Amino acid sequence: MDLQPTTRRGLRAAMTFLMVIGLLASYTGFGANSPAAAVTCGIEREAVKIGTDADVGLVNLSSTTPTTIGYLTSLPKPAFLPSNNRIAPTETTVYSITATLTLYKLEDDSDYHLVIADSVGRTMITEIANPACVPSTDPLLAGIANARREFDAVLRATTTFQSANMQVTVRGVGFFDFLHGQTGVAPNGIELHPLLDIAFGTAPAATCTGSVGPGIPPPAQPLAGIPGFHAAWYGQSGYPTLCPGAQSGAVVAYYNSGSFGWVNGRIGEVAYLGTWNPSPGQDRPSLLGGDGALGSPNTGWPRYNRVAIQPTFYVGPGQIAWFQFTVQAPSVPGYYRLYIRPLIEGAQWLEDYGVFWLVTVLNPDGTAPPIPPPAAALPPPPAPPPPPAPPVTNDCQTAPANPWGYNFCAGTLIYAPPLGFCSYFNCIPSFGNGVGYVVECQDTAFSLSGGRSGACSYHAGVFRPLYAH
Repeated sequence: MDLQPTTRRGLRAAMTFLMVIGLLASYTGFGANSPAAAVTCGIEREAVKIGTDADVGLVNLSSTTPTTIGYLTSLPKPAFLPSNNRIAPTETTVYSITATLTLYKLEDDSDYHLVIADSVGRTMITEIANPACVPSTDPLLAGIANARREFDAVLRATTTFQSANMQVTVRGVGFFDFLHGQTGVAPNGIELHPLLDIAFGTAPAATCTGSVGPGIPPPAQPLAGIPGFHAAWYGQSGYPTLCPGAQSGAVVAYYNSGSFGWVNGRIGEVAYLGTWNPSPGQDRPSLLGGDGALGSPNTGWPRYNRVAIQPTFYVGPGQIAWFQFTVQAPSVPGYYRLYIRPLIEGAQWLEDYGVFWLVTVLNPDGTAPPIPPPAAALPPPPAPPPPPAPPVTNDCQTAPANPWGYNFCAGTLIYAPPLGFCSYFNCIPSFGNGVGYVVECQDTAFSLSGGRSGACSYHAGVFRPLYAH
């Protein structure tokens, strides 16, 4: 059939119009709901990758958290990756990273696979999803289409990896992927997936550079040979100023001021540094370091609440142990403290000298965060309660035989027992650390923490005071 020229022009115009519509559909929201999107989409955790999961409403798209590859790759790897739910807070947070784009490729699932690296060679994957795989009602679609357009305006991804050496700033949602040998994958499988924005050749106006302050010298020679387990603080390295996600080594020295040696590998004799009050609290996990358990970053500590272990097999009385550990800056700029206290694991806490590390986390541009206002003055602690009245008993003379005539009959409380006291009385292991008066515990052991909170807490509670006459 012959067509008139005007008819042929009309058909060409119609065909051109349909082609344009088809191209637009892959970028403007016809998406996975449209038969025009003839692309292959992903399978594993695909709902979380593109934002069709049950928890996508928890993603805070109005806030972006600047971070680093070092910080994200240090996060603990989840034991389980749900297919339709997110792992908070990482997968509900939008992060931004400035790094070097090293490799890129068009994957079989139609995503752009981008490998980014930091200045020390740590890598992680970021991915730009194909908008054609995303429903038009998806809250992440606009950002995904935006990132795809920004990338396509500069580079062309093909089905083989291409090298690049370009500085980029990427913004996207945190995501944990399964590990299956991906190029550039982080050890914990962390990615930014999907990317919502990518800018080429941009960087902060100033670079962030960390530093460590001067060390704190030891005091005058401490006392030595105190009976039992004891320790005296003997100096430490300086406080670090770090960029978000950066790490720093720390050293603190303790002098063995007791009469017993510290023996590595023996419960009841081995010395550790433990987390302490007020931040993060006794035996509590810290934001500044840990073993990856209970939300702590994995910085190589023995446990999440044990900062370091004695560095040598044996630390004798009068010797010095140089405890070493690593701290890591959180992603949020600010001022953080880590309080530590030495202990003999399985036996007792040693002296508390109020030792802490102050970690300053800079803004991404290297400027210092604002100094927080001073905390309101706390009221003085309440006075210890009066000692309990002696029990009504006819056996107040039944205390262990001793040269001082101490017994349970009403008299004067004993705040400073003489040397050799524990040769006649069954003292608890931490008796020498007590700061109260002598009491007998329910299990017949004796403590020097009478009138204080927690006295005899490991010995069934306080039974009665011991008195001098």
